[in-house]
Amino acid sequence: MEHQNYTEQPGGGSPESGQEVGPSLAPDEASFTGLGVMEASILKAIPHAVLGLRERVIVFANDAVQAVFGWRPDELIGKSTRVLYRSDEEYEKIGRGYPLLKNHGTYGDRIICRHKAGHDLACRLSVARVGGILCKRKVVAVYEDITEQIQTWEALCASEEKYRNIYQNAVVGIFQSTPEGVLLNANPALARMYGYDSPEEMLRITDIRSQIWVQPEERDRYRGLLEKYGSLQGFQAHALRKDGSRMWISLDVGVVRDAGGKPLRYEGIALDITEHKRAEMALQESEEKFRTLFEKTTDAILLSDGSTYIDCNEAALRLVGAPSKDRLIGLSPFDLSPERQPDGRLSRDKGRELLKAALKKGVHRFEWLHRDFKGEEFWTEVALTAIPIHGTRVFYTVWRDIRERKKAEMQLRESEERYRVAIENSNDGVALLRRDKHIYVNDRFVSIFGYEKAEELVGRSLAITVHEDDREMIMGYNSARQQGKPAPSRYEFKGIRKNGTIVHIEASVAALTFREEPATLVYMRDITDRKRAEEEKAVLESQLRQSQKMEAVGTLAGGIAHDFNNILTVLIGCGGLLRMKMAAEDPLRLYVDQMLTSAERAANLTQSLLTFSRKQPIHPKAVRLHRIVKDVSELLKRLVTEDIELRISLEGDDPVIMADETQIDEVLINLVSNARDAMPKGGILTIATGTTTVGEEFVNRQGYGVTGRYAMLSVADTGTGMDAKTREHIFEPFFTTKEVGRGTGLGLSTAYGIVKQHNGFITVSSEPKKGATFRIYLPLSAGHREQAAAKHEVRGGTETILIAEDDPAVMKFTGEMLRAYGYSVIEATDGQDAVDMFVKNKDRTNLVIVDVVMPRKSGKEAYEDIKKVRPDTKVIFASGYTRDVIIDKGIYGDKVDFISKPLSAPDLLKKVREVLDK
Repeated sequence: MEHQNYTEQPGGGSPESGQEVGPSLAPDEASFTGLGVMEASILKAIPHAVLGLRERVIVFANDAVQAVFGWRPDELIGKSTRVLYRSDEEYEKIGRGYPLLKNHGTYGDRIICRHKAGHDLACRLSVARVGGILCKRKVVAVYEDITEQIQTWEALCASEEKYRNIYQNAVVGIFQSTPEGVLLNANPALARMYGYDSPEEMLRITDIRSQIWVQPEERDRYRGLLEKYGSLQGFQAHALRKDGSRMWISLDVGVVRDAGGKPLRYEGIALDITEHKRAEMALQESEEKFRTLFEKTTDAILLSDGSTYIDCNEAALRLVGAPSKDRLIGLSPFDLSPERQPDGRLSRDKGRELLKAALKKGVHRFEWLHRDFKGEEFWTEVALTAIPIHGTRVFYTVWRDIRERKKAEMQLRESEERYRVAIENSNDGVALLRRDKHIYVNDRFVSIFGYEKAEELVGRSLAITVHEDDREMIMGYNSARQQGKPAPSRYEFKGIRKNGTIVHIEASVAALTFREEPATLVYMRDITDRKRAEEEKAVLESQLRQSQKMEAVGTLAGGIAHDFNNILTVLIGCGGLLRMKMAAEDPLRLYVDQMLTSAERAANLTQSLLTFSRKQPIHPKAVRLHRIVKDVSELLKRLVTEDIELRISLEGDDPVIMADETQIDEVLINLVSNARDAMPKGGILTIATGTTTVGEEFVNRQGYGVTGRYAMLSVADTGTGMDAKTREHIFEPFFTTKEVGRGTGLGLSTAYGIVKQHNGFITVSSEPKKGATFRIYLPLSAGHREQAAAKHEVRGGTETILIAEDDPAVMKFTGEMLRAYGYSVIEATDGQDAVDMFVKNKDRTNLVIVDVVMPRKSGKEAYEDIKKVRPDTKVIFASGYTRDVIIDKGIYGDKVDFISKPLSAPDLLKKVREVLDK
């Protein structure tokens, strides 16, 4: 119904009565001010607001109006009732009730009103007309404040719903039963546990004792304990499912009593512990099997806590000559050893090292000289393993008697002594192999491979002396030879010294029989110097040819640059004069500016040519890095192909550095050219700038650099990438992976040299098929460094921060740094772990720092799941990629907070504080 305006107007009347209404109330029109003493007292005593209305204008208000609406009665007299409503809709809604007043005399509704202070309140409205008919819209309205009632009702409904949900959705069984054994209530989890389709079906059970308990007498014991103690925790019993199968359950139950202390019912929860009980029985069975094997094996087995023996088997007693276990248990391992081992070391010192090795490796094998109860020494081969037993670390030791083997080895040494002198004095390395183990090596062999004594090689595989590139080949030759199959008798291979360096070997090999077993006799000659000389000769010849070619190109470039500079001098000079003579508003001035800009680009190109030909000296000056990148960007766009997207990201303040612009241009040109060649099928090339702090951790990790504030210039591509071996050599002169005729091998080495001349350094991160990122660090000028230091004043906080990072070293650094500044840290090792940890700690987590690329879930996926749990969660993305590349990962928008790696403490703390304070 359309709202009608019932406000009095001169000469007008109400729509219903058709009677004229004057501009003011007449005394004879049942005025509200003519109340008697009793009526006035009643209105004052009513705790609800009572208003007298005429044409919806307030002409009377009782004292309770101020308590309900905040208005004094005199303030409301003469005002429209609109001031009491939240909106026009509420006001119009009440207006539509006037027909009900006309027909029925009363009208009621629940409405939202507005307090004088501006807040909303819920009211129950009762309206009655004054007199027998609705004349002049004169009514009495009573407003009862029911805000608190509604809030109380809503809270009660929410509480009931919460506990109803807990009961219905609990994963444990919840029940109520009578002491006599009648099931009163069961939740869905309990019904499922016992194999029933629903709680209603389960409630049809008439006698718990006989229908659920496998042993009814256990139910009697359970009831007796309950009524004695009032509650039970972890009571275990055998129970029956609906289908007759059995399960183990654990009960936590309490007794509910009446006012007189009589038990009314039992209430509690039930857990299915069948799998747990099976595991217990399996463990018991396993322990019994182990005890049988332990006692019956022929090898001596002893258990130690690290200082004394705590158990042993019969074989151990026989081996050491102990009359009983009591005599051996409690002794130290060193009580059964001589004071020193054959190598001269104290048994205690060497034994402790072997214990540490067992803890580190899990299983450690070695030979050990023991002493039995008679004082006689004997050799054993020992396998030492650290294992947990009932939560305690125990050393499981197996001894094997090797006295006969040791005796045979001694006889072998004696029989070979007559050959040893000649072989030891040989200029060639000599080795005798049985299977793949060295059983003899001479001194020359030891020195060729960088060892100090033969014992370091004897008994060990020949694989430790062969480089991994040739290891499979040499092992195959040796195996075939000892099996009587064809194998080369002379060959060359790459060996590896003890310190990891490569040695080139020429080998002469013969098969023989040694102690009735196939063996191999090897004579080896170190030809490393000869191979190095041959390689250096080939490299020098190649470099000489390349150098001569580059010298010719450089000479030509210098000549072209010289002549071109002359042309540019005229072009720039005349253009400048022309510009000076033109008015600032001249529309043609734009073309002159463009011409001069292009000429300056050409001049910069000329300087690059001169630098390339080594005829241009370096002139460092204070320059802004952003401007350098902007000036050379047009030239860089011409260097890349159409299928490569060039992105330039200049973030933050424009850093000032001391640099030769031409040299920095050349660095960018070389890096962009290199990136272009790495993307033959197209891709994305990103150039980004920024500032960063290089700390001690970065310097220690890289092995170079000086701590301080730096401008950072990065060039990232999405090309073919490179492996670790290639990364080791990319800055070496003449090194190239390109085909002959396409690369000089000087581009990156030139860039490296220029950066070093500027007291900076350059790093590269890359993996095959994952592109490459070059980062150049150039020292900030003194003035900018001081300004930047002020900007990086940091402060900590007490908030809780969840860090998601799959790199343990980064996680450790970030977590320790944040804790040092007062924050609480929750750590997650991958994307899914981040979501799980956030769900557990959502109410106390103030900020999430998430890496963009992680296993199981990416940073973006984890971020989306976290936002579903709590949409207002604050998140910072971190990555070693530039911001433009991050956008390609699906993270968009200026509202996304992002920080680039490497993370410095000031930058990260500033970012954390900035995001938390938003």
